[in-house]
Amino acid sequence: MPTYYNRTGKHQQEYEELVRKLIPVTGKASTLLGESLRCIGNLAYEFYNNGGCNARDCEPPGEDTPLTEDYTEQLDFLYDEAKLPCHLWTGIRLWLQTDGQGGRYNGHRALDISSDHEDEFDQAINHILETIPLRVVVEGGKEGE
Repeated sequence: MPTYYNRTGKHQQEYEELVRKLIPVTGKASTLLGESLRCIGNLAYEFYNNGGCNARDCEPPGEDTPLTEDYTEQLDFLYDEAKLPCHLWTGIRLWLQTDGQGGRYNGHRALDISSDHEDEFDQAINHILETIPLRVVVEGGKEGE
């Protein structure tokens, strides 16, 4: 299955180019697109490399386990500013909270990396790449204004 994590995502070349151009080595990006990619990249990295442990302050995984302020802010930015659909926001949140062991929404596992469909992280990256540039054009401004 193609994923951004294994460098075979749907828009991989564009994604990597934008990450290089828009995301600073430290701190927040100065554009909506850059900050959206920074946030989803951080969340995906946390899950795939740390199992969400840092996002939970290494609390035991569970649907009621709170996320740290930094990870909550990044998730909220994606929902409020990048207009990430609720089902993706919820899936990513539950996956980080539960370490993938019990996250459920609408009766389905939050993320099933053994399946053939794109996971929520990849769907979120696709959403960001496919909608934010269009929103900037439709709203008549330059990216970052």
